[in-house]
Amino acid sequence: MSSFHDHELQPAFEAEVREHIGQCVECSRRLAEFGEISRMTAELRNPSAPASVWPDLRSKLDHVPQTRPTPVLGSIRRRRRAFGMAIAASLVLALFSWGLLAWWRQSYDHDHISVAANFGRYLSEFDQNPEQAQLALVSNYDGRVVDLEEAARTLRYPPVAPEMLPNGFARDRIYLLKMPCCLCVQTIYKNEAGDRLAVFEHVDDQPHWFGDRPIVTAQCHGTPTSLVQVDDRLAATWKRQQRFITLIGLRGVEEVTQLVSFFDQADSAREQL
Repeated sequence: MSSFHDHELQPAFEAEVREHIGQCVECSRRLAEFGEISRMTAELRNPSAPASVWPDLRSKLDHVPQTRPTPVLGSIRRRRRAFGMAIAASLVLALFSWGLLAWWRQSYDHDHISVAANFGRYLSEFDQNPEQAQLALVSNYDGRVVDLEEAARTLRYPPVAPEMLPNGFARDRIYLLKMPCCLCVQTIYKNEAGDRLAVFEHVDDQPHWFGDRPIVTAQCHGTPTSLVQVDDRLAATWKRQQRFITLIGLRGVEEVTQLVSFFDQADSAREQL
């Protein structure tokens, strides 16, 4: 809703969101809240200091009485002043660190909640309306279609995107997505039966992508793999070398094991070369 309010969505997706808002009371209310926040923000003022502030301050500084303390008394005063300045500096640093940590934590939580919501919609629509699901994901994360060579140049490593997967799945498109976690590469596969698989490669494990869906860990081809039930399909995540692989649209644990084995064998063959 924030992206729609700020006109950051792709035109086609923005038109669909606008049509939905016209029929949804809850979304209309949320959009009105964003409008009210923008209005209130626009009314905030940044008052400027009066022109007389600096001349008055400078005049007072010029007329501070200069005293010459005795050496012992001056040394004590200097030590006290240095000690006070050290305490003040420590307090400022502590407050700054606390504020930075609070800001980072708030931003981190917001990103996780946002990704969980966006990815949750993607998971729900992937099987029945994959084109719409992909359009929303691309719009939310500034996605673009690339070829294999461009993906490798941008990522600085060869992505997991073989031309073919087991069960007749052929590579259809490769996307780069600017996710909060990293620049994520996504490859879409199709087979003649009309089934689709989405393969994501990302730097860190991202369990929050699945929101509150239960996650089960199983050994698939000897590899610890996280499994999530999405309607009548499965999503699976496992670590491959330095990164993680997440597959969407799997039809069962057997297919998960088959694909984990396939990627392991591909890695072994690459190492031998």
